[in-house]
Amino acid sequence: MDFATKSDFSQNSDPKQIMKELNRRLFDFLNHIHRLEESNLVLERQIQEQIKENSSNNHNWSKKEEQCNALRHSISKVGFKNAFLSWELDNNQMTLHHLEDRWKVEQHQCKLLQEKLKSLYGVKKQFIQSIPGLTRAVQETWENYTCLKKNHLEAVRALQQLDHPIHEVQLAKVEDGSEMELSQLLNEIRAHYEALIAGNDMENVFSIRTQLAEDTERRMEKDKAALKEAKAELNESRRQCQQLQMEIESLQSMGKCLKSSLHAMEQQYQMQLQNLTAIIEGLEKELKEVKKGINKQLQEHKTLLNTKMRLEEEIATYRNLLEKEENRFYGAKPENYPTKDIRPTTSKTFSVLPTAGAVMKYLDKNTEVTKQIVLNGNIVRESTEDCGTLQPEKVDKVIKEWEGSFFKDNPHLRKKSASLRFDLHLAATNEGDSEETKQNNPPDIEVRLTMRRSCSIPTITP
Repeated sequence: MDFATKSDFSQNSDPKQIMKELNRRLFDFLNHIHRLEESNLVLERQIQEQIKENSSNNHNWSKKEEQCNALRHSISKVGFKNAFLSWELDNNQMTLHHLEDRWKVEQHQCKLLQEKLKSLYGVKKQFIQSIPGLTRAVQETWENYTCLKKNHLEAVRALQQLDHPIHEVQLAKVEDGSEMELSQLLNEIRAHYEALIAGNDMENVFSIRTQLAEDTERRMEKDKAALKEAKAELNESRRQCQQLQMEIESLQSMGKCLKSSLHAMEQQYQMQLQNLTAIIEGLEKELKEVKKGINKQLQEHKTLLNTKMRLEEEIATYRNLLEKEENRFYGAKPENYPTKDIRPTTSKTFSVLPTAGAVMKYLDKNTEVTKQIVLNGNIVRESTEDCGTLQPEKVDKVIKEWEGSFFKDNPHLRKKSASLRFDLHLAATNEGDSEETKQNNPPDIEVRLTMRRSCSIPTITP
């Protein structure tokens, strides 16, 4: 909307043209105000709707916050469960490492026992291989023992036979029939007993051999018992090793199950967190859009206020121009005019403006008011006002017809110092009307015609 400035008015000195231009611009200004009011109403409705949406969004946001708090609580619970499961997993891993160490120790001991068992098997094999030779040696020694025993018995019998008196034994005959002396016989007996003593030594050797055989048998029995114990220990260690392997496998399977469940729970809660972050991002975007809309509305309100201030300034300039024109037409008051006898009075209100029949058909209401300033019985200034309400689109036409009819009915006022002033105001609307009726039927405009005329003042002699 274009508004005139002081330079525009200074270029055009014709008051009628100025008034027409002012009326036209005032009409445009009123239309612009009407459009601004409509836009303000639309903006107010949008603001109310946005406030309602924001209130509903805040309610939804509170629900989302409750859901987020519940999810955080559940996530904390799951985190605690995961920590407990990880603690159990660590304990199981520690027990698993302990069992593995124990299994390694048992395996080492088992290897040692197997090596010892192999050595015992070798000793057993050697003993088994030496048993036939020992049995043969025992049989031989036993045969020698029986032979020696028989020889000993024979010798004893022979000695018993020699218990006769020696004087009865004179000579002994040799096998070849030759006779032996007694000394020779004694030598033979001595040799015979020496042979018997040698037989006793063989018996000692035999007893030693039998003792060695018994010792070897006892050692073999001990080795068999130790071998049985080693086999039992080996079986026990194998059974324990199998149990440990089963426990290790069960712990490994349980650890895998726990890891898989933990991974699945992490994926599930990660998806939930991603969904929540997406919802929060959407809400933040909506909040940013709402803030942008509010800022935009604030900027529009600021621009409207600025335009309002500029319009008020333009109106003030129009009023100043009109007042200057009125002062120029009426003239300034003399400085040396005495003020002590001035007693301005306002006369009663009466109707002086003629009625313009062509104009009355546009007016809904019409009132005339005339005011006079009387100084010492003379009319110094006379002002007449006529006001009425009409529709906005008929303002310019009515003002032109009103002005023409006024000077047509009062031609004598053209030569005198009379000025016309048209004041346009928005008529007051009814309070009972709704918003829709106000938008469909814009308010009427109140037109006020003011005629001011300065009368001739006689010269006052002091």
